[in-house]
Amino acid sequence: MTKKIDAKPRFILLVDDDPSILTTFRFCLEAAGHRIATAETGAKVRELVRRHKFDVCFLDLHLGEISGLDLIPCLRQSSAQMKIIIVTAQQLCRSEGDPSRAVVDGYVIKPCSPEELRLAACK
Repeated sequence: MTKKIDAKPRFILLVDDDPSILTTFRFCLEAAGHRIATAETGAKVRELVRRHKFDVCFLDLHLGEISGLDLIPCLRQSSAQMKIIIVTAQQLCRSEGDPSRAVVDGYVIKPCSPEELRLAACK
């Protein structure tokens, strides 16, 4: 039984260098009524945030050429209200000493369930 999530549709940016993750996350979030844009590179992220205002960004930590953390200033500059959710396959240290803690709004550990993803988008 899945929990009903009452939330307005959001415009979500998915950032990951794995096309299968982007496809899976897109399918899950579109099914919940959200609009989705995807990016596999830092350059694509910068291009998209120049043209659009996103409500939420799911940001992979490891993008190949750069760390997802390197994109946070660009994301914040485009929209200070954008919710940034770090997506990673690694367990993170969520202590107060974690430097990313102050600049992101949450974490999703891969693999995650569709319900976890939808809940993170709507919190």
